[in-house]
Formats: sequence, C-alpha cells, structure tokens
Amino acid sequence: MDGPPRSLRGSCPFVEDSFSRLSSQSNIYGLSAFPKPKGGSDLLTATLKGKVICFRYQSLRQKIRPVAKEVQFTYIPVDAEIVSLDAFNKSPPKRGLVVGITFIKDSGDKASPFLNIYCDYEPGSEYNLDSIAREYVIVTRRFNSFKLRSQYPYPSRKQQRI
Repeated sequence: MDGPPRSLRGSCPFVEDSFSRLSSQSNIYGLSAFPKPKGGSDLLTATLKGKVICFRYQSLRQKIRPVAKEVQFTYIPVDAEIVSLDAFNKSPPKRGLVVGITFIKDSGDKASPFLNIYCDYEPGSEYNLDSIAREYVIVTRRFNSFKLRSQYPYPSRKQQRI
C-alpha cells in the first residue's frame, strides 16, 4: 500500500510531512484527523504509553510551520496502554469537538478496558483541546475495540453522530 491510509487522504495536511519521533510506538488506530471550524485540519496521535500529541500547522512570521503539542487528557493512568482514539465535530446545530480514547489498564490478574469520552460545553471552549481534555465521561466495558470511529446512526438523515 502506497501513501497514507484511505481514511486520512484528502483530510490531513500532514501526509507528506514529518516531525519528531514519538516516545513509544503507535498504530493506525492511534491517529485521528479532524477539521477545525475556521478551516484546515489537526491530527491527534496517541502512543501506546499514554501520550496524546496534536499536530497542526501554524503561521509564524509569514511562514507556515508544523507544530506538535502534547495534550494532557485527564484520567489516562500512567500504566495504561492507549488502544485507539477518534475525534470529530458535533453535528449541527451543536458546536464543538468530541474526542474518544480507548485504553487498557492492567489491574494485576487481568486487563480492564475503558472508553473515555472528552467534550467541553463551555461557550468559547468547544474547540480548545486543553479545555476538552479536562471534561470527560468514563465508560467501563467488557471488551475493547481496536478501531474507535464515530458514525451517523441514520446515514440518510445525518441527524447526529454517535
């Protein structure tokens, strides 16, 4: 397979760009590109060891430069392994970004799977990743999905994303 995964083609400006090394490995399920409200896209990358990094382009002194910033998401234990993440914009008329992160926490005799859903409802903070990373809901589950994706429940009507 040549080039980026089909899900990222045409939606992410980082396809041919490179940054620095990640602190630990990741996989295709640890990537999520999402559109920004004023145009363009950002890319979230999660490493297995619990770090989430946001890649974006920033205009500095009439030049466009790549920027990588770690985002500290609340309640991802230090000994947890991130399995997947997804980020998407809420369906109209609501505004804002939603981030879902699945991880496994080893509790001795067996690993426990979790899904954290991050979202901020404070006006003006709906797209601020630092603010979104502090507001979350934990969903405990009996299984862990390797591929975490959002989808319209009624594709023909496109009413809301789940």
